Amino acid sequence: MLLLSLLTLLILLLLIAYTIYKPPTFIISFLQWKYPSVLFHLPLPSNQKLIALTIDDAPSPYTSQILDLLQKYNAKATFFIIGSQLSSHPDLLSRIHAEGHETGSHAWRDEPSLSLPLAELKAQIQELDPLLPENGNGEKYFRPGSGFFSKRMVEMVSGLGYRTVLGSVYPHDPQIHSARWNARHVLSMVRPGAVVIVHDRRGYSVDEVERILKGLKEGGWKVESLGGLLKVAEEERVRKGG
Repeated sequence: MLLLSLLTLLILLLLIAYTIYKPPTFIISFLQWKYPSVLFHLPLPSNQKLIALTIDDAPSPYTSQILDLLQKYNAKATFFIIGSQLSSHPDLLSRIHAEGHETGSHAWRDEPSLSLPLAELKAQIQELDPLLPENGNGEKYFRPGSGFFSKRMVEMVSGLGYRTVLGSVYPHDPQIHSARWNARHVLSMVRPGAVVIVHDRRGYSVDEVERILKGLKEGGWKVESLGGLLKVAEEERVRKGG
């Protein structure tokens, strides 16, 4: 009986881990329904092969190469900026903006947002705010460090004019240091209206992004920023008379 119980527990833990790594569509849809003020994905018709690419932990020594790849594949992205890294890469923010990409806030320091007092997180967002160029659609995006949030955090962020953004496709690339494996994960999970999360600042980031962009292009996908995805989703809603 003990062996059977341990085996059952192991299977259960493996199922939970697999669900976190590759969440089924119904779980993402449930999260979007339960937390409507947080953006996870924007479902589109199956013939709308469009996704939003978001890139955390920018800027870094690798951001220029990532921008070159976005240009090469005619893709747009939303970069989530860590404020403390800006002084080491002073020209990258203007390049991101000039090349038609978006920026969002990833707070001032690289740390789990949920571990901070709300007042401290608010101060970090406010410190970074004036440094971020205005996005073309006027939207402001915030992604919490480590991806965890609370209702009070979302309310505070909204009060500052920001929309909290998570995502629906995440290869856990800070923990999994394989560009090939991470790209394969993303390409296996993309759906129309998906929000893809990948990371800058790693030695494998450039290779990972190139593999993803190459695979998406070969699959006939269009890669947009959050603003581009929001625009298409709104057009679809209007077309349906929603």
